[in-house]
Amino acid sequence: MDGAIARLFAEIIDNVNIHSLPHRKTSVLLGLVNVHGEIQLCVSLKHLLNLEEENREKKARKKSTKRLMVVGKSGEQWVFPVNEIHGIHHFNPGLLQNVPVTIAKCKSTFTRGIFSWEEKHVALLDDELLFYNLKRSLQ
Repeated sequence: MDGAIARLFAEIIDNVNIHSLPHRKTSVLLGLVNVHGEIQLCVSLKHLLNLEEENREKKARKKSTKRLMVVGKSGEQWVFPVNEIHGIHHFNPGLLQNVPVTIAKCKSTFTRGIFSWEEKHVALLDDELLFYNLKRSLQ
């Protein structure tokens, strides 16, 4: 993985309660969480990226404990729920493939490129665009 991208990831925290906010105006904002004594915003990348959960993912999420990923950039921290974490892995940037036309034409694509990992296609997200849209969605 590109070193600059790897530095975005701060930590994974388990069993944290998300405290909802009344009268929130966006589905991207899930609420507030306590991360080592600091109150942080908890956001939904699922809603920001317009992803739908499959039924098996919904069942698995209900059975599992809440796991949150903390990321940071330019002094800002973001916290969001995750279903699975496979660690941080290095990849050869030369193996990054172009985004398929069907995705590239999508109005809200956050994908910078695609690469293969363990016989699966993985999307590399554009962190600049992602953080910009997170801030914008909360205004």
